[in-house]
Amino acid sequence: MYLNASNVHLIPAIKKIATQISGIKVGNNIRVDGWLVRVDMGNRYVVSSLSCTDRGAGACEVILVCNVTRLASEKVWPDYK
Repeated sequence: MYLNASNVHLIPAIKKIATQISGIKVGNNIRVDGWLVRVDMGNRYVVSSLSCTDRGAGACEVILVCNVTRLASEKVWPDYK
């Protein structure tokens, strides 16, 4: 059983990062470097969570991604095929 999960929204800083993000597949191990951000959209906004223990609406992380690094492959999920 997994006790922790995260809902993460990625915003690529540049087109190259967008291409790297679109190439991520289930099971890939990656490192994402960037900033937690607040996104203003006219009459509404989305703020990144700053807590590891929150739940529900507003509990997601919103990251402005500056770099994506693919890490060595290893089986992280016991039931991943």
